Amino acid sequence: MKNNLDYTPIALIHSNMVKRGTTGGYVVTTSDFNPAAKKYAKDLNIELIDGIKLVTYWLEAMENKVYEPNEEFA
Repeated sequence: MKNNLDYTPIALIHSNMVKRGTTGGYVVTTSDFNPAAKKYAKDLNIELIDGIKLVTYWLEAMENKVYEPNEEFA
């Protein structure tokens, strides 16, 4: 829990959303979000993607072949 993200990046994203008139955003971390971050993001239309969700999305993309590796790098 020591390295879990706090609300600061969420506040920055929200501030930029307001400035630019957007309706949503994402904050991604390879760890997790602390309870204050989760509470802050609630009802702001900011999706929090933690490390587990990030890996899940990656595995789903690989299964669905959404990403085709460049043969040069294969």
